[in-house]
Order: sequence, then structure tokens, then C-alpha cells
Amino acid sequence: MLDAIERALDLGYAVAVLNPNTNSVSLPGHKTRIPIANSFSPENHVLHVWDMFIAPAANLKSIFLLTYGNGSSLAVDIVQRQIVRCEANPGEHMRIRAIAAIEPSQVVDGGESGGDNDAATKSSLKALTLAFEGNPDYPYPVRLAGVEDKLGCTCVSVGVDSSLADNQDSNVAASVGLALEHALHFFQFADSPHAHASDLVETFIANEIVRLQVDPTHARVAGCGVRNSVDRAAVGRGDYNTQFGGAGLFARVFGPLRTSRRDGIEQHVVSNSLTVADFDLLRVVGKGA
Repeated sequence: MLDAIERALDLGYAVAVLNPNTNSVSLPGHKTRIPIANSFSPENHVLHVWDMFIAPAANLKSIFLLTYGNGSSLAVDIVQRQIVRCEANPGEHMRIRAIAAIEPSQVVDGGESGGDNDAATKSSLKALTLAFEGNPDYPYPVRLAGVEDKLGCTCVSVGVDSSLADNQDSNVAASVGLALEHALHFFQFADSPHAHASDLVETFIANEIVRLQVDPTHARVAGCGVRNSVDRAAVGRGDYNTQFGGAGLFARVFGPLRTSRRDGIEQHVVSNSLTVADFDLLRVVGKGA
């Protein structure tokens, strides 16, 4: 995550990092942890930050949400709140341009509504969200139909990190590094979509298939909605290894994005300018997944 934050800052992005798993902080001179205001629950903190700091910032014309794991359910809450703002304020519009959900637990049927979201929320989430999930059998950007049925939005595989071959099924955190470049590319596309892009996510995936020279007939596979359970009856693993040359291949990013400088897997490196103290400060300022 530190690498992702530093790269975003280097490119001039405004970044808000939220951590829904923390509602108190240790401060010098205090024997007990100090509660963080408006943070008694993950939803409470996220919506407070949105209402007080992000949504009122008129200079933010394009907002992108990047989530990991259960953070996807908080993106649902943010979208719901922004829809309400748009309905109440004629001068407001849906400034959330895209949502990249890495290894999401739930998307369309998540949030405070307990899986019973209204039609407007579901429509917005489906139109804006692209999920990324690690899968040892299929590389990026093969779509995982079973996962899509579970989440209610488009989901693509990002492959797995070959260095974690012995533990790749359980190490879902590795998907963050594998998906980051693709997520940034998705945000760039969403900020300046093609004129014919009537469906943002579908058009983006179609462009990726062409860019990476993927056989369209092998670009979507069936299967159940959990990792490593994709049905390979239609396309054998050997076919994919031949076609793609082996296994293929924070937190929110705001503002316009430029073209990625590198393709492929981004390896995490230790930051030379950010320290643990800086990261702790970020956790005090806000929360996110």
C-alpha cells in the first residue's frame, strides 16, 4: 500500500486513505487509546469523511474509489450517499467516475441496506465497478462469470504471483500488487472514455482484449463464485498457458490520471520517503480498506 500511495503522490494525485478497522489511536502522554471522532463504525467514519471533506470539495471533478476486501461494501455506502446528494442538490452530479474493487467481499448487494439495495444504487454500482480477483488458472483480463454472478458486477482475473505458488490460493493480498496497474488504467479510461463508450466497464474490457490480443472466444469463463473454482471445461489450462505465455500477470485515488508508465506486475518495494510514523498519521486522518 505504501508503494501505491507514493506512486499516486508522485503523479500529483490527491489521495485519501481510510482504514475502517481502526477507531482509536495511541498518542504520546496518554495511557489509553483515544477514540477517533465519528468513527464508532466503519460506515460512520467513511460517510463522515465523505460528507465533511470529500463531497464539499468543488475542485474534485472526478473521484475514483479503490477498495480491497470488505472495503467494497463501504464503496456502496458512498455511492448511495452521493446519489442522495445529487437528488437533493440540482447543482451536484455523480462525480464518482469509477470503482476498482480488489478481491471484494460484496459489491452490488452490500452496504448498509443489507443486500437489498434500490434499483438506482445497483445500476450505478454495476455501471461504475470493475472487480479484480486472483485466479491461478486464468490471466488478466479474462472475465470470471461465476464471480460476476456473486458480486453483481464485472470481474476479471489478475492471475497469481508465481513466487507465491505454494500459497497462492490463500494469499489474496498479493492481488493488490497484481491489480494496481490495471486499476489505474481503468481510472484513466473512465476519466476520458471513448465517444462510443455507452457502457464504461464493458467498453474498457473490450479495449483491453484488443490491446492484449486476447482471443475473444476465451475472454470469459464460467464457474462458481469463489477463488480457484472456475470451470475449465470450455478452455483448458494448457490452451491458456500457450496463448498467454504462462500465468498472467488504496484507499481511494482522486483526480485525473496519466498513462501508466509500466505494464505487467508491479513489485512492492520499501518506500524511501514514507515511514511507519507517516502511515500511522494517515490512519489517524482517515480510514479505508
